[in-house]
Amino acid sequence: MARPLKATLSLLAYDGTTTNNPKDATKIEGLVEETDVTELSRQQIAIADAVTDQAITLPDANCEYLMIHVDQTVSVKVNGSATAQTLTPKAAGTKTPVLFLRGAITALTVTNASGNTANFDIIAVNV
Repeated sequence: MARPLKATLSLLAYDGTTTNNPKDATKIEGLVEETDVTELSRQQIAIADAVTDQAITLPDANCEYLMIHVDQTVSVKVNGSATAQTLTPKAAGTKTPVLFLRGAITALTVTNASGNTANFDIIAVNV
């Protein structure tokens, strides 16, 4: 049975600011609405330090939305890309939403060289 999804994303971007004061951040807000959500799932995974290209099993081979939260700096590769995206939380040890993707997401790998175990939290949505 399909279900509706309505999510408001409110993000603060600190690029180019010298403080972590929310008043200095760029505010980004967007609305995501889907009427035929077939699956919504959440996975919490501990990624050990010094792990390279650990494959993350997605709940469905055709994930269409992916939100990632981390508490340590990690790198991810999406769909077998050779180029990794570095994901950095606002403060080490504080789980922060750092990436929101929309598209056909079929594969995800994670590298952790932070010096600590990274708590990696993903929310996947299929429509």
